Amino acid sequence: MRRPYVIALGVVLLVAAGAVGLVVRARLADNPATCAVPAAAPDKPPGAAATAPGGGGLHVVEQGFTSLNSGISYGAIVENTSSSVAYRTHVTFAFSNNGTPVEQPPSPQNTQEIPIILPGQRIGVGTTGALAAPHSATAAELRLGDTTWLTRDEAGRDLGPITATVVRTEHPTEHYLGYLKITYTTATTTCRTLAWRGVATVVRSQSGTIIGGTLQGSDDGCATGTHTTSPTGLLPVPDDTRTQVFPYCDLQRPPPESGTSQIAN
Repeated sequence: MRRPYVIALGVVLLVAAGAVGLVVRARLADNPATCAVPAAAPDKPPGAAATAPGGGGLHVVEQGFTSLNSGISYGAIVENTSSSVAYRTHVTFAFSNNGTPVEQPPSPQNTQEIPIILPGQRIGVGTTGALAAPHSATAAELRLGDTTWLTRDEAGRDLGPITATVVRTEHPTEHYLGYLKITYTTATTTCRTLAWRGVATVVRSQSGTIIGGTLQGSDDGCATGTHTTSPTGLLPVPDDTRTQVFPYCDLQRPPPESGTSQIAN
């Protein structure tokens, strides 16, 4: 006499299980487990870095330099005032002495590439190297070239900034305090590992004025954790409490034939 109830109970359980399965599948569809950061940027033509499609663009908000050792150390801060992502921005440097241009000896770092600048983000740029005669400059300028403007969806909604904090600056060579060893930590909300491209360092005086900068490799500063960079060039002696580092992280490493200057070591 109880058999019909057992069959009915089995049907109810199957229906309930099916309903739960539908709910679970619906929730998974609403919240996919995939990371919304693409493996590569879409193929789009580059445009002027100073002018983004919807207004705003990139501009230099701070810069400074010091002539030293028959050359120069230069640093700058670039800001993205647009609602778009600036991808692989090319920058060059221009130096002059009393109005006469001063050339840089050939170097891969005479043209640099900033991989990603998010909307509202500020990022550092730096170079230290020799100059042709008269081996010093009275004026310096960062020139913004082209960039590929990506929408937030094209760059990935889960793509976040890399936050870097300098925890210690050491001076390994007692008589040359411009040689630095910088320990810094990084953190990010980005849901996948980004490609490491190097780290820009910007140094400042006690008053906060930028006095120089450089671009170097280090261990992978795109990964959350503690890292060290040791610029190989002699920098102006900075106020260690004001030194800044800016990890350069990319969606993917560029191919060797691209001719891009910096590839992190």
